[in-house]
Amino acid sequence: MHPALLVDHGNSRLKWCLDDGGLRHHGAFSLRGDSADLTVALNGAWRELPVVESVWLVSVGAPAQRLLIEEQSRNLWGLTPTAVTVAAEAAGVSCGYRDPVRLGVDRWAAVVAAVARAGGKPCGVIDCGSAVTIDAVGPGGRHLGGVIFPGYEAMRAAFIASTAAGRTLAIDSDFKLSPFARDSAAAVAAGAWMAMLGGIERCVTQMSRSLGGEVRWFLCGGDAAAVSGELRMEVEHCPHLVLEGICLLRNRPASPLSG
Repeated sequence: MHPALLVDHGNSRLKWCLDDGGLRHHGAFSLRGDSADLTVALNGAWRELPVVESVWLVSVGAPAQRLLIEEQSRNLWGLTPTAVTVAAEAAGVSCGYRDPVRLGVDRWAAVVAAVARAGGKPCGVIDCGSAVTIDAVGPGGRHLGGVIFPGYEAMRAAFIASTAAGRTLAIDSDFKLSPFARDSAAAVAAGAWMAMLGGIERCVTQMSRSLGGEVRWFLCGGDAAAVSGELRMEVEHCPHLVLEGICLLRNRPASPLSG
């Protein structure tokens, strides 16, 4: 039996792995280029993979990119990817949203993986990417909801784009973690970084207090590696959490993507 390809299509990165009883052949690249760059990158990376029997896709990024992912899957293997979707309950987790389809499917997959890792005990997911999302889960896999706020790059870019002072700054200025920045670009960058860290810590503290007892927190996303050493709390860095969730969710029926 051939393995399944699991794909996590976010706003700024594309990640994938093969599932053949274990997750292997992990890969990732940035989505900041144009469509031609994505087509070339997909063709080069996926052509080296073994033949797969199915493709399972979590997609929250640009629809045009998703179409290119579908097209590459059909070109290489004759397969239309299957969309992982959010349900009221799946894989031992109940969705906390009043309307489950309003929850981002990447958040859902990460929560499902976190519950499996925590064995059904209270846990939470901190995903630090283009946005920061924080979700809490009570005992028995009961998703309680969460928060969304801009990630580091989004906060910094928003300030630069929306203020007269900001428009004079170079967005690619290196940031320093010190609060004693000595130029405005560094001050904006450091402020955005610390605002993100402070937002995470405030949310996690309040959620953990409400849940009571011990809560396991899992950290993922493009900025997770940099964030993990800066938080004043214990977190477990799990870079492939969304892919782990896809692995668990693909065992239930899902809707095929439109061609």
